[in-house]
Amino acid sequence: MKEVLDFVHEFVPGSSKRTLLLLHGTGGNEHDLIQLGHEIDPTAAILSPRGKVLENGMPRFFRRLAEGIFDEEDLKKRTHELADFVGAAAQHYKFAVDKIVAVGYSNGANIAALLQSAIRTARTSPLICCCFDPKHFAPPFYFERWYRSCPNNCRICPLSACGSAREMRIQLFRHPNLSALSNCFATRTRRLLFVS
Repeated sequence: MKEVLDFVHEFVPGSSKRTLLLLHGTGGNEHDLIQLGHEIDPTAAILSPRGKVLENGMPRFFRRLAEGIFDEEDLKKRTHELADFVGAAAQHYKFAVDKIVAVGYSNGANIAALLQSAIRTARTSPLICCCFDPKHFAPPFYFERWYRSCPNNCRICPLSACGSAREMRIQLFRHPNLSALSNCFATRTRRLLFVS
Protein backbone atom coordinates (compact mmCIF):
# COMPACT_ATOMS: atom_id res chain seq x y z
CA MET A 1 0.00 0.00 0.00
CA LYS A 2 1.27 3.44 -0.93
CA GLU A 3 1.64 5.68 2.09
CA VAL A 4 -0.95 8.45 1.86
CA LEU A 5 -1.07 10.39 5.11
CA ASP A 6 -3.71 12.76 3.78
CA PHE A 7 -5.48 13.49 7.07
CA VAL A 8 -4.31 16.22 9.40
CA HIS A 9 -3.42 14.10 12.43
CA GLU A 10 -1.38 13.60 15.55
CA PHE A 11 0.67 10.48 16.26
CA VAL A 12 2.06 9.84 19.72
CA PRO A 13 4.41 6.83 20.05
CA GLY A 14 3.75 4.36 22.86
CA SER A 15 5.64 1.69 24.77
CA SER A 16 3.15 -1.16 24.19
CA LYS A 17 1.87 -2.88 21.03
CA ARG A 18 -1.57 -1.27 21.34
CA THR A 19 -2.52 1.78 19.27
CA LEU A 20 -5.57 3.87 20.15
CA LEU A 21 -7.32 5.30 17.11
CA LEU A 22 -9.10 8.38 18.46
CA LEU A 23 -12.01 9.70 16.39
CA HIS A 24 -13.48 12.98 17.57
CA GLY A 25 -17.05 14.25 17.42
CA THR A 26 -18.51 17.12 15.40
CA GLY A 27 -16.51 20.29 15.90
CA GLY A 28 -13.56 18.46 17.39
CA ASN A 29 -10.05 18.05 16.06
CA GLU A 30 -7.00 15.82 16.26
CA HIS A 31 -6.06 17.17 19.71
CA ASP A 32 -9.39 16.79 21.52
CA LEU A 33 -9.20 13.17 22.67
CA ILE A 34 -5.46 12.77 23.20
CA GLN A 35 -5.61 13.39 26.95
CA LEU A 36 -8.48 10.90 27.16
CA GLY A 37 -6.35 8.41 25.23
CA HIS A 38 -3.52 8.78 27.75
CA GLU A 39 -6.00 8.23 30.58
CA ILE A 40 -7.38 5.08 28.94
CA ASP A 41 -3.95 3.54 28.29
CA PRO A 42 -0.80 5.54 29.07
CA THR A 43 1.36 2.92 27.34
CA ALA A 44 -0.48 2.86 24.01
CA ALA A 45 0.49 4.74 20.89
CA ILE A 46 -2.12 7.23 19.70
CA LEU A 47 -3.28 8.00 16.17
CA SER A 48 -5.74 10.88 16.10
CA PRO A 49 -6.92 12.20 12.71
CA ARG A 50 -9.06 15.25 12.04
CA GLY A 51 -12.24 14.74 10.03
CA LYS A 52 -12.12 16.29 6.55
CA VAL A 53 -15.78 17.26 6.22
CA LEU A 54 -16.83 20.70 7.43
CA GLU A 55 -20.33 21.38 8.72
CA ASN A 56 -20.72 25.11 9.35
CA GLY A 57 -16.97 25.23 9.79
CA MET A 58 -16.90 22.29 12.23
CA PRO A 59 -14.84 19.20 11.31
CA ARG A 60 -16.64 15.86 10.95
CA PHE A 61 -15.71 12.51 9.46
CA PHE A 62 -18.70 12.31 7.08
CA ARG A 63 -21.62 14.40 5.90
CA ARG A 64 -25.09 14.30 7.34
CA LEU A 65 -28.29 15.64 5.84
CA ALA A 66 -29.74 16.61 9.22
CA GLU A 67 -29.20 15.58 12.85
CA GLY A 68 -29.42 11.79 12.95
CA ILE A 69 -29.75 11.51 9.14
CA PHE A 70 -26.53 10.37 7.51
CA ASP A 71 -25.44 10.86 3.92
CA GLU A 72 -24.98 7.12 3.39
CA GLU A 73 -22.95 7.43 0.19
CA ASP A 74 -20.57 9.93 1.75
CA LEU A 75 -20.28 7.76 4.88
CA LYS A 76 -19.23 4.79 2.75
CA LYS A 77 -16.72 6.89 0.78
CA ARG A 78 -15.25 8.49 3.89
CA THR A 79 -14.96 5.15 5.67
CA HIS A 80 -12.77 3.72 2.92
CA GLU A 81 -10.77 6.95 2.79
CA LEU A 82 -10.13 6.74 6.53
CA ALA A 83 -9.31 3.03 6.30
CA ASP A 84 -6.68 3.78 3.64
CA PHE A 85 -5.20 6.47 5.88
CA VAL A 86 -5.04 4.11 8.88
CA GLY A 87 -3.31 1.46 6.76
CA ALA A 88 -0.81 3.99 5.45
CA ALA A 89 -0.21 5.34 8.97
CA ALA A 90 0.42 1.80 10.23
CA GLN A 91 3.13 1.39 7.62
CA HIS A 92 4.62 4.82 8.20
CA TYR A 93 4.65 4.71 12.00
CA LYS A 94 5.31 0.94 12.23
CA PHE A 95 2.35 -0.19 14.32
CA ALA A 96 0.22 -3.31 13.91
CA VAL A 97 -3.27 -2.84 12.46
CA ASP A 98 -4.57 -5.83 14.44
CA LYS A 99 -3.58 -4.10 17.70
CA ILE A 100 -5.69 -1.00 17.05
CA VAL A 101 -8.41 -0.07 19.53
CA ALA A 102 -10.83 2.41 17.97
CA VAL A 103 -12.22 4.97 20.44
CA GLY A 104 -14.91 7.08 18.83
CA TYR A 105 -17.07 9.88 20.15
CA SER A 106 -20.40 10.76 18.48
CA ASN A 107 -19.62 11.32 14.79
CA GLY A 108 -16.30 9.54 15.29
CA ALA A 109 -18.05 6.60 16.98
CA ASN A 110 -20.35 6.09 14.03
CA ILE A 111 -17.56 5.96 11.46
CA ALA A 112 -15.51 3.74 13.79
CA ALA A 113 -18.23 1.09 13.56
CA LEU A 114 -17.91 0.91 9.78
CA LEU A 115 -14.16 1.37 9.82
CA GLN A 116 -13.53 -1.92 11.56
CA SER A 117 -15.47 -3.70 8.84
CA ALA A 118 -13.30 -2.00 6.22
CA ILE A 119 -10.08 -2.95 8.06
CA ARG A 120 -10.64 -6.69 8.25
CA THR A 121 -7.57 -7.43 10.34
CA ALA A 122 -8.93 -5.08 13.02
CA ARG A 123 -12.24 -6.96 13.23
CA THR A 124 -11.40 -8.72 16.49
CA SER A 125 -10.00 -5.61 18.16
CA PRO A 126 -12.10 -3.79 20.75
CA LEU A 127 -14.32 -0.97 19.54
CA ILE A 128 -15.20 1.70 22.10
CA CYS A 129 -18.05 4.05 21.15
CA CYS A 130 -19.55 6.96 23.04
CA CYS A 131 -22.79 8.55 21.80
CA PHE A 132 -23.08 5.92 19.07
CA ASP A 133 -26.36 5.75 17.13
CA PRO A 134 -27.12 2.03 16.53
CA LYS A 135 -30.06 2.45 14.16
CA HIS A 136 -27.72 2.96 11.21
CA PHE A 137 -25.82 -0.26 11.85
CA ALA A 138 -28.03 -3.32 11.74
CA PRO A 139 -26.47 -6.81 11.95
CA PRO A 140 -24.17 -8.30 10.66
CA PHE A 141 -22.01 -5.69 12.42
CA TYR A 142 -20.75 -8.26 14.90
CA PHE A 143 -17.40 -7.90 16.63
CA GLU A 144 -15.86 -10.01 19.35
CA ARG A 145 -15.49 -7.03 21.71
CA TRP A 146 -17.66 -4.00 21.13
CA TYR A 147 -18.37 -1.59 23.98
CA ARG A 148 -20.84 1.26 23.74
CA SER A 149 -20.91 4.05 26.27
CA CYS A 150 -23.89 6.38 26.60
CA PRO A 151 -24.24 9.46 28.79
CA ASN A 152 -27.64 9.50 30.47
CA ASN A 153 -28.39 12.93 29.00
CA CYS A 154 -27.39 12.14 25.41
CA ARG A 155 -30.07 12.91 22.78
CA ILE A 156 -28.37 10.75 20.15
CA CYS A 157 -28.41 7.48 22.11
CA PRO A 158 -31.29 7.63 24.63
CA LEU A 159 -32.23 4.73 26.87
CA SER A 160 -34.78 3.62 24.28
CA ALA A 161 -31.93 2.75 21.90
CA CYS A 162 -30.35 0.25 24.28
CA GLY A 163 -32.35 -2.62 22.83
CA SER A 164 -30.57 -2.17 19.51
CA ALA A 165 -27.25 -2.44 21.31
CA ARG A 166 -28.23 -5.76 22.89
CA GLU A 167 -29.39 -7.11 19.53
CA MET A 168 -25.99 -6.27 18.06
CA ARG A 169 -24.14 -8.05 20.87
CA ILE A 170 -22.65 -4.81 22.14
CA GLN A 171 -21.66 -4.55 25.78
CA LEU A 172 -23.33 -1.36 26.95
CA PHE A 173 -22.37 0.83 29.86
CA ARG A 174 -23.78 4.20 30.80
CA HIS A 175 -22.31 7.12 32.70
CA PRO A 176 -23.88 10.17 34.34
CA ASN A 177 -23.43 12.89 31.70
CA LEU A 178 -21.28 14.21 28.90
CA SER A 179 -19.14 16.26 31.28
CA ALA A 180 -18.18 13.04 33.05
CA LEU A 181 -16.72 11.60 29.85
CA SER A 182 -13.07 12.17 30.69
CA ASN A 183 -12.99 10.37 34.05
CA CYS A 184 -15.87 7.87 34.16
CA PHE A 185 -15.50 6.83 30.52
CA ALA A 186 -11.72 6.52 30.77
CA THR A 187 -11.86 4.48 33.98
CA ARG A 188 -14.43 2.03 32.65
CA THR A 189 -12.72 1.74 29.27
CA ARG A 190 -9.34 1.10 30.88
CA ARG A 191 -10.87 -1.69 32.98
CA LEU A 192 -12.45 -3.28 29.89
CA LEU A 193 -9.19 -3.23 27.94
CA PHE A 194 -6.92 -4.56 30.63
CA VAL A 195 -9.15 -7.46 31.65
CA SER A 196 -9.72 -8.57 28.06
